[in-house]
Amino acid sequence: MKRKIDYFDEKIKSEYYNKLILEPNITKIENNELTEEEIQKIFNKIIEIKWLKFGHDVSPILQEGPSCGLVGLQMAIIYFRHLLYKNGILEEDIYENDERQQEIFDEIMEKAKENKYTKQGEMFETDNLTELANILAEEYRLEITATTTSSSGVPFTAKTIEYPSKFSDFIDLLMGGLLLVPYDAAGNHEPEISFGKRAHWALVIGFSFPYEYVLIDNNNNNNNDNNDDEFEEGNAKEKKENQKMNLIEFNLGSINDLKNIISIKTDCCNGDEEENEEDTSNDGSEEEKEKKINGKKKGIPFDYKNGYVLTLQGKSKWTGLWNSNDLKESNMNLTDADLNKIEQNTFIIPPSLVDTLQNKIVY
Repeated sequence: MKRKIDYFDEKIKSEYYNKLILEPNITKIENNELTEEEIQKIFNKIIEIKWLKFGHDVSPILQEGPSCGLVGLQMAIIYFRHLLYKNGILEEDIYENDERQQEIFDEIMEKAKENKYTKQGEMFETDNLTELANILAEEYRLEITATTTSSSGVPFTAKTIEYPSKFSDFIDLLMGGLLLVPYDAAGNHEPEISFGKRAHWALVIGFSFPYEYVLIDNNNNNNNDNNDDEFEEGNAKEKKENQKMNLIEFNLGSINDLKNIISIKTDCCNGDEEENEEDTSNDGSEEEKEKKINGKKKGIPFDYKNGYVLTLQGKSKWTGLWNSNDLKESNMNLTDADLNKIEQNTFIIPPSLVDTLQNKIVY
């Protein structure tokens, strides 16, 4: 996942470099309005991005056969039972008990077939997976809220909901539990648009997003490395280490905890308002304004394009890091099942996925 963070990190750095550094100066450069020294100063600037990551500690399980939805449900049940064990409600912890985990999957499959939801493990109707989750929740004594820290005995229930319209809504849901999301899977299991021909299920367990950037003068930054006294001032050593890692993990109890850490812009925006406020708060020269902005942490506009989800799915034990908008677009384009599978009559598949999978998730 670190490699994926690095990939998105470089992509966003490039976007912000163009927006904050190149675009405001490109006309001046093309018209030869800047000296070589001024141009060099522009290209010396670099952007560092900081990331936040939150995720439930769910153990991955590989699927056998077309059972991605059932395996996603299996992972969720085992995770919530683990939380019950940690809260002293259950005596048995099956978190790392492979034999008991297989027994749970066999029971899930049996219930799914008994209720005529599936033939071989396939699940092409979100409502059926939700009903199955509720049947099993009662059987496995999931008498705890999905907020994971409460032992109030409030019954766990699953429900089918529409796909969240904003990434901030996605975060709010993940603070309270896990999400089973249908989508089309590419060869590497990441979201693609195949209009339902490669329908698959993913268990969304968390999220990550870049939450601030800092403009740095590359030359000055290098000089600071050689000056220990100056570098230590203001706990700069710790700040450098955070920038080197680029990733901050955190544990939260609610969306309000997150809002207390950073200021979230819940609507799509371009951040101009914040930057304009920064620029107009000082009536001094352009040089003074630049000194004020450079090196100062700035919020990143919080929208779909800057949000990423942490996922598990039955064909890999690696945690996926996917662009949330890619997952949403894949889900919203689930329209028609594979005709060959329908004609073979080996699966229970509706002729259209618009009413069964599209714009639906299990929460």
